[in-house]
Amino acid sequence: RLSRRSASVWIACGDASDGIGRLLADGLAMLRPSVHRVGGNPVRLAGLSARVAPRDVVVALDLRRYDRWVLDWVERAAEAGASLVVLTDSAVSPLARLAAGDAEVFTVVAESAGPFDTYVGALALFDALVAGVADRTRSTATAALDRVESAWREAGVLAE
Repeated sequence: RLSRRSASVWIACGDASDGIGRLLADGLAMLRPSVHRVGGNPVRLAGLSARVAPRDVVVALDLRRYDRWVLDWVERAAEAGASLVVLTDSAVSPLARLAAGDAEVFTVVAESAGPFDTYVGALALFDALVAGVADRTRSTATAALDRVESAWREAGVLAE
């Protein structure tokens, strides 16, 4: 689903997982068009939800102490006909309960030795998803990545 160029990909992550969501969005956007990060104020969120079409894919990540806006936005996207790919910490989390039909639900370990949840499992899973998209879109992704590398080189924005 994430490889299908005819569908947009929407990435909705809770506040604590926003950095991981940004990595996923950046990786997918280098491989395929129409990748969108979801976030912002209620006006922007409503506008984004109006753009979700049937056959689009929503990737949602949130762990315990779930952000209400993520749950609400994902629910509206599912009602619009989008397919869901959900990453959460429990098969009975509020986010997992939204997933029905052809949705994919992945559970990751959130407990850590320290006082905060860990996102290592979610990051590893996102990395595997990007690798899978890269493999499935190899012919178009190679050319896209070459263009990105060339643009970086020409702009001199990276140091060796």
